[in-house]
Amino acid sequence: MRPRKINWLFGYLAVGYAAGLLLATGLVPDWGAWFSTSLPYRMQTEALLKGDLAVSRSVAKLKSDHTWSEQGVHQVWGLGVPLWRLPFEAVAKLFGFDGFPDRIAFGLFALLVCFVVLKVWVSFGDEKSEVGDGWNSGWRMITGFGAGLIIMLLFPPFLTLLRVRGAVWEEAVAYEYLFGILQVTLLVAFARQPTIARLLLVSALAGFGGLIRPTLVFYGFATMLIVTGVWVFKIGQTSNGLSPVSARSQHETARTSIVSPGGYPASSNLGRVLTPTLLPLFIFCLGGGMLWFTNLKRFGDGFEFGHKLNVQTFYGSVQATRFDNPFQDEPLTGAAKELFGALFLVEKFNGADYYRENIFPGKSKTVRWREFYFRTYDWSYLSLLLLGWGAAVAAGFKFRVSSFGLSRLSNGAPVSELAMALGDTRPGPIPYPPAIVVLGLWSLLAVIPLAGFYLYAPVISSRYMMDLAPAFAAALAAAWLFLAARCTTRSSRVLVCLTLCAWLAVQVYLSRYVYRGPASVTAAELKASRESRRAIGGSTTNHYTADDYGQSLNGNHSRIPFDRDGWNAETGAVMPLVILFVKDAVFLELDFATQPHPRIPPAPAAIRAKVGLEFLERVRITEIDGGWRVRFRGPQQPRWRDGLQGAFIATVPKEFLTERSTPWLLKAVRWRAAAADEDAIDRP
Repeated sequence: MRPRKINWLFGYLAVGYAAGLLLATGLVPDWGAWFSTSLPYRMQTEALLKGDLAVSRSVAKLKSDHTWSEQGVHQVWGLGVPLWRLPFEAVAKLFGFDGFPDRIAFGLFALLVCFVVLKVWVSFGDEKSEVGDGWNSGWRMITGFGAGLIIMLLFPPFLTLLRVRGAVWEEAVAYEYLFGILQVTLLVAFARQPTIARLLLVSALAGFGGLIRPTLVFYGFATMLIVTGVWVFKIGQTSNGLSPVSARSQHETARTSIVSPGGYPASSNLGRVLTPTLLPLFIFCLGGGMLWFTNLKRFGDGFEFGHKLNVQTFYGSVQATRFDNPFQDEPLTGAAKELFGALFLVEKFNGADYYRENIFPGKSKTVRWREFYFRTYDWSYLSLLLLGWGAAVAAGFKFRVSSFGLSRLSNGAPVSELAMALGDTRPGPIPYPPAIVVLGLWSLLAVIPLAGFYLYAPVISSRYMMDLAPAFAAALAAAWLFLAARCTTRSSRVLVCLTLCAWLAVQVYLSRYVYRGPASVTAAELKASRESRRAIGGSTTNHYTADDYGQSLNGNHSRIPFDRDGWNAETGAVMPLVILFVKDAVFLELDFATQPHPRIPPAPAAIRAKVGLEFLERVRITEIDGGWRVRFRGPQQPRWRDGLQGAFIATVPKEFLTERSTPWLLKAVRWRAAAADEDAIDRP
């Protein structure tokens, strides 16, 4: 079939995949209902169209899970998805529409990924770098179709994720998964036929992935390690003017004339190795630099993604992410057991009961915010993961000639190194050894740091386990390619295909979740909803007078969203964490009274404070009538001192952050002194 016709066929299949994904998962339940009721990405896109990183410059627009930082309201789910949506939104507004449909934007991204996956995995037979006629056979196309489309694009946990809630939390992870699959697919294409264009494209994807979701940074580093290795080896093969194919066919000559005894390019070729490698490294660092710069402009720190600044009413998790994480003291064995159970043993869901016991085997007794609400992986995934990783490691060690895994028998016929390693020395086409190595190695390089990150993360959830999904899908594809390479008879090929399809069907059938399905509405319904929200919030103005901040507080409500959350204005009772808003804070002084508590003794030394990302130094603790006065030095950094700032107050030790009450009654808060009160101002 001609390449143009193949591309059209892949395009039709990609359209069908994207449409099926939206309809089958309920993301688009009815015609026209393709707008999400979850607005953070939409608000960010609208802000970008106005040339601003903040979704609003009014604190009155502060929403749950958003931050008030750098004198603006910011969302914490990254800029990558809003940047993808930006051109569609701009065109929609140009033609007079209120906005571009959220679900269609996601469908277009899925369409793009599907087209690339099909192009790479199914049409390798057109590439001149291939040796043998493997990809021209129907079996090899079925193999590629199974690895790319069936395993990666129809990955069961991914399909389950799309059926749950459909809010920004799930939307961010869904984009992350598709982006990861796109990244590893292009990485495989590059490894099989290294070109400058593919090198730059893969490097750009690796660098800019963190804008979609921070955990994609781990995948980016894994990608760059493999890309650099393949590219350096390719330069070594072609530095004498040999093409990859001729270099393979003339391996012995190329090895002795180009590569040093240690296996690295000879020193005379060092310049040829380094010079072309600097550009992709620069592109990768450019993406990372953009992520760092936008984090700095949005959250006041290039390494902060907003999760230590966002406001919410889950006081336990806020304290764990701001002050101290109880799970950080968990022994390594206990943390490893919990992570293993969270990945492969979850059968019960706790939903919004975040501190429920006995959710899964291996769960630690240590306090941790946990939210498991849909099925991800089970034991069968683990066995396939081990098979994929094992095959990749074995194949990598057994490739004796080059990264293309090519050797020749005495009659000159090509033989797969993987087949030779398994004792099969019969001449034949090379099935997939390079892809097995790339997929397995990429998966391992990403899984190891991700597992290390989630071992002690203060919060853990089903959707966080999906951060490993691209790596797991890649390892499963490697396992499938390994099994396919072992099929030498028609019956074995039929059996392995049926087994794969049956396993996937069973996994989809077993998918479960506890929250509602995706909330999608029409354009008219979304407009009406946004107008009603504005009407409800009409009592909260966009500007505040000095009286709204004051120099002291005694329980009266301000009109700032989330101000004094965790503090009962009538009784003075406080939660384990209190959120306050202060303006131009010179110091922070808190007056507490005590009340009996069955579990927590009143310990004023346990009271801590932060303004933004800056921990406040405690100056003194003074006993007052009926309680204690705790005084902190004001923020030292201008970005956390000047203007309106969010403050976080921890009132109990970390062991008690799940409590719904404390022994404290907060009576007053002060952060600026009266002009005559000279002693009240603590200077650095």
